Amino acid sequence: VAQFEAASSFSAALDVLAVGQKGTLLALELLAQRPQGKVPCAVLDKVGEEEVLAAVRPARPNFKVRGFHNYRLGFLEAEDWLDPSVEETWAGAEKLLVASQTTVMPLAKAIAARMKALPENGTVLLETSLRGDRDRKRLRASHLTQAVARAYVWQVR
Repeated sequence: VAQFEAASSFSAALDVLAVGQKGTLLALELLAQRPQGKVPCAVLDKVGEEEVLAAVRPARPNFKVRGFHNYRLGFLEAEDWLDPSVEETWAGAEKLLVASQTTVMPLAKAIAARMKALPENGTVLLETSLRGDRDRKRLRASHLTQAVARAYVWQVR
């Protein structure tokens, strides 16, 4: 994720690994900063321990993966990101709110149901607070990413 932060002017496609709840929260916080003034577009994919280790071990041989919530954010090239003016078209759209009490499976089902009804290039809006105490922020970010990744897998099948 540090690579993404340092590359605020990158233009090529980029994969970012978000490892664990800390990495997931950091990735969402970076996205909220709007790199290059645009709305980033990425595919969120769950990755296994082996893939994380393959990417990290050359630089950190003793790195250990703890937990199962590891994701790859596959960013499109920056020229394919959305212009911020697109948000005006989202003003009337239904928004799914992710709170600390939100559980993953019902959220994933709600996302999938809305995605199924969308026209091509439609949008499902998800919102969570990136404020509050560290543990609750991590929990919300983790639940949001788990649900999106699960709904994405269902859609791809």
